[in-house]
Amino acid sequence: MPWHFQYLLNGARFVGRLHLEGKPLQNSVTALLDGWRDSAVTSDKPVVWAVDHDEADTTHLMRRVVAEPVEQKLRADPQIGEKVRYFSKTEATVGRLIDALADAAQPPAFVMTTSHGMTGPLNDAVRM
Repeated sequence: MPWHFQYLLNGARFVGRLHLEGKPLQNSVTALLDGWRDSAVTSDKPVVWAVDHDEADTTHLMRRVVAEPVEQKLRADPQIGEKVRYFSKTEATVGRLIDALADAAQPPAFVMTTSHGMTGPLNDAVRM
């Protein structure tokens, strides 16, 4: 998809931008044109993964303000409900995220993760 079209979609649907070339771009275009006919993803079993280090850390705020409202909306959806896979606090481990993403029986069509990334050391702009 052209960048300007992705830009328009991002504003209305938060799709982000895919920077694809070669075979990945060809696969994406093919999927778009045929309505994702060959897709194996499971649209009714989304994954929400929200690490929370402690109340003084921004991960706590991101879990509460970003992940929890999304998880609640997904649970309220009649097609999803209790099938949402929500990992937070001590359950939000790398292993559980990898397992959910690699689950061949129910690969998720929607994955949301929250993290603040690297925020320090504040006195070293290059490393930050």
